[in-house]
Amino acid sequence: MHGDPINGIDPTGEMSLGTRIAIGGMVGGMLASSVLNVSWDFSSMIYQGFVTGKGGYEATPELNALRADIVNKWGGKSDVEKQQIVDVLHSYPSGLGAWDVKQFTFENKHRWIAGSGGTIENTLTFRGRVYAVPEVNYVIWGIVNRLAYDEGIRTDDTSRGNVSAKVLQYRATLGGLTTTIEFLHGRSAWGETIRGKMEWAEFGWDWAADPNAAPPLGLPNATPNLTPWPNPLTYGIGKKDRNGTFVAPKITGWVDP
Repeated sequence: MHGDPINGIDPTGEMSLGTRIAIGGMVGGMLASSVLNVSWDFSSMIYQGFVTGKGGYEATPELNALRADIVNKWGGKSDVEKQQIVDVLHSYPSGLGAWDVKQFTFENKHRWIAGSGGTIENTLTFRGRVYAVPEVNYVIWGIVNRLAYDEGIRTDDTSRGNVSAKVLQYRATLGGLTTTIEFLHGRSAWGETIRGKMEWAEFGWDWAADPNAAPPLGLPNATPNLTPWPNPLTYGIGKKDRNGTFVAPKITGWVDP
């Protein structure tokens, strides 16, 4: 096939000019999003290093219960179900929304200081340290992958290094679109960083096997909050239907220690 710009075919003969223009627009949008994402992440790292004040609610009991619940329910799944769950987590596009703690995402992450006496928005307290709530969400990504790794399931994908690398890969690309959308709607969370999300994924991976694993350092100048989080945590791991509901095989829970 030869190029025919008059009739809308590009000089390589591989696709129409309209298609190439559309792809160019998508790439341009991704680049613009990446620039904003990198700028936001850099600003958030600086913010984390200098922000002072009291963090959000104490969530140590809830997170301990969350870990225990995931470990327990994973143990109750068949080998086939475990394989299916991990396949969903590491497939595109199903893996993009295949896990989360509801109270750590979207508008819910902004509710962690209301009534707690905390002053640093979008933060919680865990083991005497203060963390950005959206970063903590990545703990379940680490936990479930470690459980799979220890049973020999897709070990190339579920290794500690790959689990962390996938967080970087996603947050630096498609995850940047989420950052851009939240920025445009005034819902951005100061202090959430790609580095922090990687660290919480790594901690979750370690924590799944060792209850005494050391958590990330958190916000160095923040004061922990002793007011207990008053609500349960709800989480899901696995495939979602078109309505965003987790469907079997799945691991879901309602944690209220």
